[in-house]
Amino acid sequence: MVLLGRAIEQAALIVLAWQRALAQGIGPGDGRAQLLRVTQGCATGEHLVFDAADSNIQAPRFESVSPRNTPTTATLNFHTPLRLQANGHALGAERVNARRLVLALARRISLLAEFHGHGAPGFDFAALAKDAEALTETRNLSWRDWSRRSSRQQQTMALGGLVGDWTLKGDLSRIWPLLQFGQTTHVGKEAVFGLGGYRISVPISN
Repeated sequence: MVLLGRAIEQAALIVLAWQRALAQGIGPGDGRAQLLRVTQGCATGEHLVFDAADSNIQAPRFESVSPRNTPTTATLNFHTPLRLQANGHALGAERVNARRLVLALARRISLLAEFHGHGAPGFDFAALAKDAEALTETRNLSWRDWSRRSSRQQQTMALGGLVGDWTLKGDLSRIWPLLQFGQTTHVGKEAVFGLGGYRISVPISN
């Protein structure tokens, strides 16, 4: 689970919500469980937030991350389905491109900054689109079906998307901060459910 902005301040309440939800039963058949530990992934290792042995809840840590030098090649490995849409329909591997990806990242980050921060960062969307169109891209993506059960609607929702590798080459100077931040925020539709998650790898020569 990724907590953003104001939600970080509610970490203790979220831990309690998980405890109660697991105790009451979740998923088809109302499977029950006990929450044993909650840890926060940090650059220096794991930070213990909650341990059922003592019931204490520690505040999350805040870390400043030093930005990496901008590479000329970056590969995004999508480990959860990416859903970029046009006219309300998810796009297949043959219809996605760097421009759609970069603008989707910029829109998501702008909305998060506006809601949780001090206002939208004022991205130059036209310049970002131009930079993205100039990139050389190699896509090794395939469709993966995925579904979730909506207890409110009492139905199963099909939310498939693209997984695999997407390599971008060229001038990434304006795009690079978005790509880095997107590893935390995810990108595309249904990101709130964990879709559109990726990790970046950069050649050593970069």
